[in-house]
Amino acid sequence: MAVEVEGSWEGKGFRLQQLKIVAPARFAYYRGPGAAVDQGSYRALELWTVEDGGTVRTLALRAAPEGASVVLVAYWDGQRFLALPSGLRPPPPGLAPGWVEGIGVYREGRVTWMRFRPFP
Repeated sequence: MAVEVEGSWEGKGFRLQQLKIVAPARFAYYRGPGAAVDQGSYRALELWTVEDGGTVRTLALRAAPEGASVVLVAYWDGQRFLALPSGLRPPPPGLAPGWVEGIGVYREGRVTWMRFRPFP
C-alpha cells in the first residue's frame, strides 16, 4: 500500500493533517471474526482486500486477537462499498461518498452494525 501524507513534525512525532491512499485505489480493511468473511479457519483476523476489474481478491491476511468486535474501513461510492471481503454485507451507511469506518459485533452468525462514520 502506498500513501501520501501532509503534516508536520512535532517533537518526536508527526501530526497528520491529511492522508491520501495512492495505491491500491480500491481496497477494504476488515478486523474481526473469520467466520463473518468466509474465513472460518481463522477465529479472528485482519484482512485487506482489493478490487480490480470487478473482482475482489485478498491482498493480505493475518491472525488477530479473538473477540466479537468488527471493524471495517472501505470506500462508499454512494451506491456500494468497494472491495468488500466475501460474506460481508453492511447496509448503506447514510453518509456522503468517501472512506467510511464501520463498527459492529459478530453474534449468532451475523454482523450487527452499530455505527458508521467518515474515516479518518
